[in-house]
Amino acid sequence: MESLLAGVGAAVLAWLFNPRLLERTGQWGVMFAAPLLEEVLKTGLALLLGASFWVSHLVFGVIEGIYDLKVSRFGLAAAACSVAGHLLFGLAATVLGKKVPGVIAPVAGGTVLHWLWNVFVLTRLGERGD
Repeated sequence: MESLLAGVGAAVLAWLFNPRLLERTGQWGVMFAAPLLEEVLKTGLALLLGASFWVSHLVFGVIEGIYDLKVSRFGLAAAACSVAGHLLFGLAATVLGKKVPGVIAPVAGGTVLHWLWNVFVLTRLGERGD
């Protein structure tokens, strides 16, 4: 239950803050600022609630995938990529969280993967990648 709450809470907070962040930062924000915010929210809330990092990320990815189904021209493919991507970021956070105490390493690992993913998606596919 804690993981569900962390994932949903992170999605709600990202939904509230990402538009304002992206207004101010534009394309740079899509590639770099939004992923940092999202990784801090998903991993930070999971840590605060004693929840699983990877499940929190998966829940967030499912919510983002539902959003992508409605707005992306890539439909189901975009939704599947959202779920798979956030699960990957969560698995990285989980592995790093088991190796290094605290929140910095798990957030950093998930963020770097998220940045790489967004750069790839935005430069290769031309789709909104957060």
